[in-house]
Amino acid sequence: MKSVLLLLLSTLVFATTQQNDPLLVFYRHVLHNLHINQKARLQTRSDSLKIASNKIDRFVNIDANVFYAQTKADQLQNSFHTSQITLSDTIDIFNKNAAELQLLHLSAKQNHIKQMLQKEQIFTLLVQMVGEYNKTVWKIKKDQQTLEQQTRFSNKLALAVKAGAQPRMEYERFLNLLALLRSRIIEEQNRATTMKNSLALY
Repeated sequence: MKSVLLLLLSTLVFATTQQNDPLLVFYRHVLHNLHINQKARLQTRSDSLKIASNKIDRFVNIDANVFYAQTKADQLQNSFHTSQITLSDTIDIFNKNAAELQLLHLSAKQNHIKQMLQKEQIFTLLVQMVGEYNKTVWKIKKDQQTLEQQTRFSNKLALAVKAGAQPRMEYERFLNLLALLRSRIIEEQNRATTMKNSLALY
């Protein structure tokens, strides 16, 4: 519990100092789209109403019973009606519902912790997803730079092979390595696109 609260506190401090951080802006956007804060407010309001209702019921617990009947006897010309209304008001002088009230308070705290954990999980997931996406984009950039450099070297190697300074087998092996690098770049680009589309769903 302490570790969760410390993490949330550190996140809050970070958020207050980095309000315009793109990740936090995106995080708030996700919370808005998923209606997380709205659901949390409604849950808190519901818990508060339950607790308030329980406190009121201790002093006002009205019970009403209504009975109505219509009787028709063969010997009587008209039928007659019977109505009975019973009202009772029970006051919990000895606070017998204290245990139930305590359970409601505990349930409210539990719901609050669940809301905080949900926000923490969403933030952690977004950090992981954005981090992995940025890492993939960085790898693509580096691999493309490597491909450009190696392509220029390949052109020089082709001239050396043509001049008979290098064996053709070595040149073909180098071309195979370039083909593998191009294939890896395409896979990384597809992966980056998939991750970007997944983030866009939020």
